[in-house]
Amino acid sequence: MDATVSSVIVLIVAFFTFCSSQFDMSDCLKNKACIFISEGCEVKGNCEKIVSYTTEPDRWVVIELFYNTTHPDTNYAAVGFSEDVLMGDEAVTHCGFSETNQAGVFLSQNDGKSNVPLNLTAEHVAKYVELLEATHTSNSIYCKFRQKITPDETAQKVVVPNLNRTYYLLLAYGTASKYEVMDTHSLDTHSKDFPFLLSAPVNVAMWEKVPEAPVKPPSNRILMVVGWMWLIPSAISAARYLREHWPDKKPFGLKIWFHIHRATNYLAIIAVCIGVLSVFFGKQWRWTGPAINKTSERNLSPGAIHSMIGAVSVGVLLIQPVGALLRCDVASRYRVLFNWSHRFLGFLSFLLAQTAIILSVIFFHVWMVRWAAILLYVVYLILIPLLIFHIKKINSLKEHRNASVSYAGRNYHQEQIVITKTKHDVKTNRLTVLVVLAFSAVVALITTVMAALMLATV
Repeated sequence: MDATVSSVIVLIVAFFTFCSSQFDMSDCLKNKACIFISEGCEVKGNCEKIVSYTTEPDRWVVIELFYNTTHPDTNYAAVGFSEDVLMGDEAVTHCGFSETNQAGVFLSQNDGKSNVPLNLTAEHVAKYVELLEATHTSNSIYCKFRQKITPDETAQKVVVPNLNRTYYLLLAYGTASKYEVMDTHSLDTHSKDFPFLLSAPVNVAMWEKVPEAPVKPPSNRILMVVGWMWLIPSAISAARYLREHWPDKKPFGLKIWFHIHRATNYLAIIAVCIGVLSVFFGKQWRWTGPAINKTSERNLSPGAIHSMIGAVSVGVLLIQPVGALLRCDVASRYRVLFNWSHRFLGFLSFLLAQTAIILSVIFFHVWMVRWAAILLYVVYLILIPLLIFHIKKINSLKEHRNASVSYAGRNYHQEQIVITKTKHDVKTNRLTVLVVLAFSAVVALITTVMAALMLATV
């Protein structure tokens, strides 16, 4: 009888412990900020990932992690505090469960794609993070802990994060052989077990200023894509293929091709500069590219290389309008130096920017459907040699026609030869304009769809 009563008491205690250690949505936006990864899942009751945070008067922040539909052997849940949208070089706090379901909370750091525990004793760790509640079932994992908002300088030197800053939150879970140390999580980007990156940075120490679903429109990325993929190619194609068109029409004393070239370039520079400033503003004016104090793995990561190549391409781009303003007269003997340097720097900045875009398409989690972004960009790259090929084909037909007319001109008056050449030139010129316009239109369409793929991730 006593054994039966004891068993019932144990079951009742276990039941209430289990229920109390689940995520409580009723406090969301009342006493804590809640982020539901799937839109509307809190109403449907099918949320797979939830994170919440709130501050306490003693300068600690309470964080909750709830991951649903996990594998039975999942035994850790983690949150990373990243300064950029890539994994690497950020502080991590994770809850781990031992084989006997004993729970603990631990501090570590991502070094590239590896995770390394901080060089702190258990007593020191307890000064900065404390486990409050934790539950581990066959298909879910819940963890509630509190962490000091502003650790001392000694702790910050070993990468205990200052939580009174803006971070991108990286949410991950997985299986670890030792619950104190995180093992590698899923590396399949299409798997639901792959780490999730919140699209907007948050400050967990200021939850009352964060909306229920923080959204930061990816305007910086969209402006970059519009500038480098549409406006700059349009400017280059106008300067390269439309110089001989409309020779008698000179609005404001300048040929039409020059107006197109200058206007699209200036629009591109404005778009790119706004994009760069918004990137630095979003990262609190911190440089996230290669640096002396970072590991070689971090400096050679796709994000670091993207930052460096992008910075160089923007720097070269800004030289172009300055050089154009200081260019010498057309009749000057140094004009040829300006022409070649202007072309070289223009193509250099364009090629560097395309390299940076390739890295973002392949490695960055900023696309709703990554394979669609890759496919669109491949089509975009194919369009460039197609444009060059068709223009060369048109020019070769033009040269062949002119040679035939000159040969036939032995039996005709010179006036008739000139008229025949002019008619053919008009046709080929129109065809060239149509090809350039078609190229710009298709590129604009590709750019629009890629921008939509970015917006869809918000």
